[in-house]
Amino acid sequence: MRPTVADALALAHRADGRWTAPAVGPVGKRAYGGQTCAQAVVAAARTVPTAHELRTVHAQYLRAGDAGTPLSYEVEEVRTGRTASTRRVTGGQDGRDMVSVTATFAEPSPGLEHGRIAVPHRPEDLPMTGPPGPALALPPDAFDIRIADDGAADAFVRRLWWRYLLEPPSEPLLHSAMAVFVGDLYVMEVAARAHGLGIEDRSIRRATTDWALWFHRPVRVEEWNVLELRSPAASSGRGIVLGTLANADGTVLMTMVQEGLLAEREPAR
Repeated sequence: MRPTVADALALAHRADGRWTAPAVGPVGKRAYGGQTCAQAVVAAARTVPTAHELRTVHAQYLRAGDAGTPLSYEVEEVRTGRTASTRRVTGGQDGRDMVSVTATFAEPSPGLEHGRIAVPHRPEDLPMTGPPGPALALPPDAFDIRIADDGAADAFVRRLWWRYLLEPPSEPLLHSAMAVFVGDLYVMEVAARAHGLGIEDRSIRRATTDWALWFHRPVRVEEWNVLELRSPAASSGRGIVLGTLANADGTVLMTMVQEGLLAEREPAR
């Protein structure tokens, strides 16, 4: 039986202090970055006080991995304070580092609040499109995904609606981790679409290199969420995509920035 998203986030603690995660894709295919980052977040969270909630994630992708091979994560305690904790996680396969993640957790505290975006669509009115491309790490019955693309060139914006269709996890941290899992679905395609290039175009090499996320409010995966994506700039073979995750009424839950490779392919020799 193919592992579910919940299975992928159910890490096991080894005797050497590392955490291991199961493979969720076919052997020989590239490991999905959203999966590795989400698993690193869960590994980090297992070492902090339970009152500390996920606040920030910064991931740097070092090399590609195999989707059909289990991963191992090593957690370093950077700081554990009364109200906040920071962890650094290195994940890889067969002794080769694939991803480096720094995650910060903190207790919620009262303060100023704002953050809403306009929501021009109702997800129920959109067709069930599924992921923007082949997403081998996502079980086909796990998420209802509906996509609305608007504009062109610099004004292109993608709104990716999603909700989890299976039994939602009881732990709030896993809701945030699932938002990370979904949040890397072909994000860099948004930067390519500013130049009229879609997923099927093979003239450009695309890969995530750096990803930062800030969580503002709790995420509920069984409810509708929308990830609004825009690309403000690209140059020197790299592009940037800005993302805002909101719930159905437009309340902002998370903000993210992703950098990725957008380099021309060299002609085959």
